[in-house]
Amino acid sequence: MAGLAGATEGLRRTHGRRAGMVRGAVAAVTALLLGLGACDKPAGEQGTKEPAPSATPAPTKPIETKPAETKPAETKPAETKPAETKPAESKPADTQPAETKPAESTPAQTEPPKADPNVKVNKDLQVVDAKIGGQAFKLEVANTFESREVGMMGRTSFPDNTGMIFVFPPAQFGIQRFWMNNCLVDMDLVYLDNVGRILKIHEMKVPPAIKPGQSRVLYEESLPRYSSVFPCGVAIEIPPGSAKKMGLKEGDKVEVDLAGLKKTAK
Repeated sequence: MAGLAGATEGLRRTHGRRAGMVRGAVAAVTALLLGLGACDKPAGEQGTKEPAPSATPAPTKPIETKPAETKPAETKPAETKPAETKPAESKPADTQPAETKPAESTPAQTEPPKADPNVKVNKDLQVVDAKIGGQAFKLEVANTFESREVGMMGRTSFPDNTGMIFVFPPAQFGIQRFWMNNCLVDMDLVYLDNVGRILKIHEMKVPPAIKPGQSRVLYEESLPRYSSVFPCGVAIEIPPGSAKKMGLKEGDKVEVDLAGLKKTAK
């Protein structure tokens, strides 16, 4: 039993030594492997045991998407230059006075008719005093049918502050109409009521001369008539422009002896 125990003890020791050798070998291999791993690292990194994991997606940083690229400085308002609206387009040269062509006033329209030697002219008529627009006038009296029919026909001038008063008999009291047949000068026509108030004022113009070959009847029918509009029995013809110059208007009073003149009307 002692021998067996000694043999057993010897085997234990032998196995222990072998186990120690194996552990020593393992330790040596482990140390060698660790040494080789340390040699693969750069000199400055030998103190770190583990390499930085390569699977980290650090490069995918959104730093590159900086909004600074959208600079509003590009929208410079200097592009909207108001210099394009040049007022030079409104050239006054377009307002050429050539538009006001005096050719419209054809001389044929303003050419007065020639005096007809066959036309009667009133002469030696009674003259009365009158005050029109505050001014004194000398008026020839046309108080007969013939003198009223002739009127101012054939007269080639009309002196200032002169005129002719037409007085109609009661039977011819009504709306009167005058014309400028055979008249050679412009004149103003003033219609009066029974007490001398102005009813209507006209500026009568010399008509154009009769055309060669034109019918006398048709010519006279074409002449304008100047109406009293209201019934009346007295009218006065005065130099052209006198009514406007004196500022006459409807309703103004003309001072003249109408009562005495009416008694002479035929």
